[in-house]
Amino acid sequence: MSAALTTAYRLSIFSRVLAASVGAYVLINLANLALSILLPFEQYKALLFAMQTSFIYYTLAIIWVFSVRTATKAWLGLIAVAVPLALVDAYYYFQGALP
Repeated sequence: MSAALTTAYRLSIFSRVLAASVGAYVLINLANLALSILLPFEQYKALLFAMQTSFIYYTLAIIWVFSVRTATKAWLGLIAVAVPLALVDAYYYFQGALP
């Protein structure tokens, strides 16, 4: 019984580490692209602001992934934020307005 709990616990931690590293990385890249498009600055200033603030967002995403109760909630939360950002990025990509 304890081996099964240990295996489930280890898989949960592995899933969280994967969510914190890969999932948060993808989320922050989507956010950078959206911010660089939507901010009302010159293009290079918007991109610079998005890149500099991405370190804060990435850290907060990692903290959030490990603070929720389950790994499933961590993944669902990352997906819930990533989907609207991906839609914004796709809209501007198909409009030809990406930097």
